Amino acid sequence: MTLHEACELAQRLHDAPGVDVIAIGRFAPPEEINRMMAWKISLTTERGGRPRVIASLTEAERLVPSIAGTNNTKPQRMLF
Repeated sequence: MTLHEACELAQRLHDAPGVDVIAIGRFAPPEEINRMMAWKISLTTERGGRPRVIASLTEAERLVPSIAGTNNTKPQRMLF
């Protein structure tokens, strides 16, 4: 997931009831982080109190079914 995709998904998760987004990042030891690593989202839900890290829309939809199908289209680009 790119940073842009992670930010868009984090917004959808943030808007879902019972979900708290904690952070967006590359969760790995500092010596393992590189530019090619995927971005991930850390969150908690009402159902399970411990933080979870997700790396894709599929994982997010499995964890938070209420976001499934809420944004299937890419946002339109601004013309200015």
